[in-house]
Amino acid sequence: MSLPTARARIMDLLDGAAYCLLNEKALPATCLCMVAVDTMASLSRPTNTDRVTRQHFVAFIEKYVLPQRHLPCTALEIYALRCGLLHAQSPRSELGEAGKVRDIWFGYGSTDLDQLQAAADRSHRSGSVVVVSLTDLLQAITDGTASFGAHLERDAALRSLVEQRSDRLYATMETGP
Repeated sequence: MSLPTARARIMDLLDGAAYCLLNEKALPATCLCMVAVDTMASLSRPTNTDRVTRQHFVAFIEKYVLPQRHLPCTALEIYALRCGLLHAQSPRSELGEAGKVRDIWFGYGSTDLDQLQAAADRSHRSGSVVVVSLTDLLQAITDGTASFGAHLERDAALRSLVEQRSDRLYATMETGP
């Protein structure tokens, strides 16, 4: 698979997330965002590793996503969200249960994020929840994808590695007349 095709696959995920968010489907929007990041972290992981790990995901978020927007959460909190969401459809994760990260609660649309954070802070979850704009996270991931693409243009070795690994990406084929 070519690098432009791999980029198109990732943008399909992010476009799908934007579509879901526009239609107030926060759960699938968030899942698609996490799959997009997982994909890019896997494509760009070091050459001596066979599988993407927590460290690769967190490093990708720190390098490409968090610099794009001021988000009130950490890369590890985004990773924990990814784990809880994709494995159990829950904002809770092992890292959250162990008190190592705050759980992410999303606001989107006309949600007042400050009010939502204040409500979380008044609840039994006080201090263990951070409220994040899902719109801002999606934009940060989209902008981070562009930053990653620009890095690939400057780094021939990484570009070659990503091109080689992109052959494993899910592919579709149109059929018919």
